[in-house]
Amino acid sequence: MMRSSRVVLWFVFAIGLTFALAGAAGAKGAKKTKPPSEDSAAPVPPGATPNACGCYRKGNGCVCTSKKGKCECPGECEPIGCEEKRNQEMEKEEADAVRRAQEDDKRREEAEAKRAQHEIKRQADEAAESPQQERKERDGGREGKP
Repeated sequence: MMRSSRVVLWFVFAIGLTFALAGAAGAKGAKKTKPPSEDSAAPVPPGATPNACGCYRKGNGCVCTSKKGKCECPGECEPIGCEEKRNQEMEKEEADAVRRAQEDDKRREEAEAKRAQHEIKRQADEAAESPQQERKERDGGREGKP
């Protein structure tokens, strides 16, 4: 009886500890500030017109008014990371194209090997039937009859 009460006590303690830790984690998460929204974008100075990405030129540099700007302006002023993102997408597309080409080659080789095996089997079957047909023709259709 004493042992079962200890097990129950440890079980209750573990559950209580779990809830206490979960509550502390939830409290930490509640203190986080909200990320800036699209509405809180930096104002565009007069005379500067932002492009579709939400960026504009300032001298030799580029200024983006929003961290969530779109990457729709290749070659123009874009948010940071758009060029790298575009390069990664191109590399992925190239890798996918190579993989598809390799799979197509593999399928063609397998089909060719299957056709070659089928042809060899057909020729072997014809070669096996040929002596039997010659015997039948020679015997005049008498199968094993004297």
